[in-house]
Amino acid sequence: SSDEEEPLRPPLFTALPGGTRTGLLLHSILEHADFGSMQSEKARTLVENQLRDYGLPTTLAPEVQSDLETVANTPLLSGSGAPSLARLRHDLRELEFTLSLDRPSVDRLADVLEKHGAPESAPGYATHLRGIQGQSLKSFLRGYIDLVFEWEGRWYVADYKSNSLASYGRAAVTEAVQREHYVLQALLYSAAAQRYLQQRIPEFDPRTHWGGAMFLFLRGMGGSSAPGASIFFDPLSPELLEALDAWLGGHRELG
Repeated sequence: SSDEEEPLRPPLFTALPGGTRTGLLLHSILEHADFGSMQSEKARTLVENQLRDYGLPTTLAPEVQSDLETVANTPLLSGSGAPSLARLRHDLRELEFTLSLDRPSVDRLADVLEKHGAPESAPGYATHLRGIQGQSLKSFLRGYIDLVFEWEGRWYVADYKSNSLASYGRAAVTEAVQREHYVLQALLYSAAAQRYLQQRIPEFDPRTHWGGAMFLFLRGMGGSSAPGASIFFDPLSPELLEALDAWLGGHRELG
């Protein structure tokens, strides 16, 4: 659906300043929160403590808490029975990973994407990728995955983005994930998560147990009546991830 068809909702977290500090604050709250009880007294205390830690007034807590509840109740995918953060039962947070790659070839990775017509939600990304330098590629090879979760037998990786966008419709979100190279992040996070899952779950088979990767642009999420709002999702096929693993050299290393 185009941006024009999507209802204009007021963005969330307008009480918080733009910039890195707000991103760190929201990530920290979401790392520690119980998604299913965002209205609780415990959640209020967490939000107040985190606001204090980040040098922001605790008077913002009610509005931030309310917006977090909207985030937690937004179905992450379209279709009935979709997961929301509040409905998750099996999740890992801040999963640390390291992928080793001796001589990263951006062009070879772009070739892999083009061969697989991937990612299907942003098929033009390979062209963007060819403009990135090998050195900046290396910075994506280690880090922390915000959320790895299981839903109905499939595993997903999710990353929170606090960016302010001019619009949070599908076209604007798809443009942002390509411009900021979040698509590359999704590919590498997915490769790292699959290696982790293969080590921990003997019967893990990407063809039946892999769900995909998503970016949650928190400010545009719309609650229970807005499935998939402000979320970039791509299933990242098992064939693509196998080719990605080969591009990475097939090493089985994880932090």
